Amino acid sequence: MVNILEQLVELQKIDDKIKTIDNLLVSLPEEIKAHSMDMDKAKEEFATFQKEIEAKKKSRLQKEKEVEDKNAAVAKAKTKLHEIKTNQEYTAALKEIENLTAAVGLLEDEQLELMEEVDSSASKQEELKKKVTEEEKAFSKIKSENDARIAEVKSEKDALIASRNDIYARVDNSYAKKYDSLLKSRAGIAVSELKEDICTVCNTTVRPQMIVEINTGSAIHTCPSCSRFLYSPRLFQTAS
Repeated sequence: MVNILEQLVELQKIDDKIKTIDNLLVSLPEEIKAHSMDMDKAKEEFATFQKEIEAKKKSRLQKEKEVEDKNAAVAKAKTKLHEIKTNQEYTAALKEIENLTAAVGLLEDEQLELMEEVDSSASKQEELKKKVTEEEKAFSKIKSENDARIAEVKSEKDALIASRNDIYARVDNSYAKKYDSLLKSRAGIAVSELKEDICTVCNTTVRPQMIVEINTGSAIHTCPSCSRFLYSPRLFQTAS
């Protein structure tokens, strides 16, 4: 009986380790993915900002061209002033020149504003570029570390599975089936330690006669509440 209990306890320890590894094999790739998303977000922010700057530069050049065109129109209008014969036409021509000059002033103000925005954006552009570099380094580091850890725990899992198969093959078939059933129905915990008179998993108090038999190894018992196999560590210490 002691030998069977010891095998069941060892199976539980191995299955706990395998469960921990399985959780790692989910969380480690997720951590890599999270850092990848952070890196991609930083790159996207930088690219978007660069597009905005390029758009402002293009707009500034367009306004520069418009200023040139309107200045040319002003010059042309001024050269025609001496050809005008009536006061009414002269007044209209002066009004046109005034409107063109005002438009040039507005365009130059907008052009200057765009130039200032482009110039002032240099520090933010450098900041975003630096963030991209930092995120790339962080991603490269975490990916390298996690890939190595994944390979390590996969190898560890293979060794645990081999050890589990070896132990499982030696467990009496009826107990092995019961263990498998409990493992599935009891959240991966089929074996519970008996501490004093209590099942440490579900905190159910065990009757005295059962405690004696568990502590002496004279019988294999399951918890009256959660049905898990119960064992006492003192039994294995005595056996060893």
